[in-house]
Amino acid sequence: MNFFDPKIPKKKIIVEILHTQSAQYLLKCVLFLNASSKYSDATIETLQEFLQNCGQFIPAKQATAEKYSENDENNIISLYNTSSIIYIKEYGTCSPSELKDLFEIHITLNNKSSLKLSLSRNFIDYNTRLADYVNTPTTFLKFIKNKSFIHLNKNFIFSMRTI
Repeated sequence: MNFFDPKIPKKKIIVEILHTQSAQYLLKCVLFLNASSKYSDATIETLQEFLQNCGQFIPAKQATAEKYSENDENNIISLYNTSSIIYIKEYGTCSPSELKDLFEIHITLNNKSSLKLSLSRNFIDYNTRLADYVNTPTTFLKFIKNKSFIHLNKNFIFSMRTI
């Protein structure tokens, strides 16, 4: 790496964002995670770490296809306000161990819509209550739906209960 090169190596991931400006459709975007994590032994920053430390706005490029292309003519970076993001969905990111010990959660959002998501015991200690998990200082909580991670913004949750 060139010492004077300002580019920081990034890992591009395609996600879908459900936001308050148009809750009818998911916005497909490319997010740019750090190629190395400063918070864990993982080689790549996780989306949860990214969301916990991103600040008020996250940079993203709209993705028009399943694969992101550097040569796409529509490579405009937009900044999205995290307080308007209801959730971010990753694609097929769950490992088999994360899918083993799940319990289902019924979540009612502020707009009275509901979600049925799962929570892996790998995300929390066995002695931790659901209330302890949701009362952590992070804004986004990680759940599982259809073998994909859903990062749900706590500010849009009205209530939740285990099923």
